[in-house]
Amino acid sequence: MQKPAELELEDILYVTNTFPKAFFVWGILEKGKLQPHEMEEKLELYNPNLSTFSFLERENFNQYCKRSLSGIVDVEWVKDERNNDIPAYSLKKSLWDIPIQDYAAFILTKSMELGVDPQDYLSVGGNSSKKAIKATMDILLHLYGKSKDDVANISAISGLDCTSTSRHMERLEEAGLVERTTYEEERFGYEWKSDKSMRDLDLNKPSVVGIGSNAVYKVALQLSTGCKTGPGNLVKFTGYTSCTVRKAISELVRQGLITKLSKGQYSQNYITDLGKTVAGEILMPLQEAWKGRLKLSIEPTDEQLIEAMEMYKARL
Repeated sequence: MQKPAELELEDILYVTNTFPKAFFVWGILEKGKLQPHEMEEKLELYNPNLSTFSFLERENFNQYCKRSLSGIVDVEWVKDERNNDIPAYSLKKSLWDIPIQDYAAFILTKSMELGVDPQDYLSVGGNSSKKAIKATMDILLHLYGKSKDDVANISAISGLDCTSTSRHMERLEEAGLVERTTYEEERFGYEWKSDKSMRDLDLNKPSVVGIGSNAVYKVALQLSTGCKTGPGNLVKFTGYTSCTVRKAISELVRQGLITKLSKGQYSQNYITDLGKTVAGEILMPLQEAWKGRLKLSIEPTDEQLIEAMEMYKARL
């Protein structure tokens, strides 16, 4: 199957990022030309139970084709019975060899099977741009395989700068797809590296002697227990001054024993159970299908379609 050079998976996800649009791509749009009123008639003929939803009507179909779906449809102006020019839409001929309806059907069906709304993973925080969709897909699939990572590394995966990645991670957290580290009221904190132990601590270095080996040891001991905390709490735990604690922290960073974490670039981000479900059961199969390694062959039932539209309606 030869894909159009300009077409990417995020282009498909962009036009199927809500239940109504996914249904339109799967159940209404076709290779032959259809006027908006003919689309409405097709809905009433094949899916009469959906015709009661006000957002599934000719005007919305017309708006889909003119706006968010304009990249996958061709438009031809035809005359109606009153000799007025009206648009007729069809799937772009360059996409006829792409089973785009299969992608839409898969998103509809799997989303309902799992009880998630496409907007929760394809329109995170209300941002449904193709760039945001690709970032979400890349981030969730990366964390699905790695479990956790910091924003600095995730930024390289997502193609966004660190600031934009951090903001996107906030939206993913609000959607329940990831969790991020927090440190009480402090702006940043530190975490002991999982592959290190207290035996790796060198208290004989001249830099340690200058700080005080007891201070470095106590700060290291506190962090090695697995807690994630900031300098303020370490002052309370150890009894040393803020200046001494910060010097001890710097020494532990130099020895490669701890990692700096913050709510920004260095925050640790963990994929949630919901994120794993979306990544493993929806995004990964879609990606495998796009690479030609999997055939998507499921379609939604009438009951699932009604439930999907009810879910969408509840968010309006």
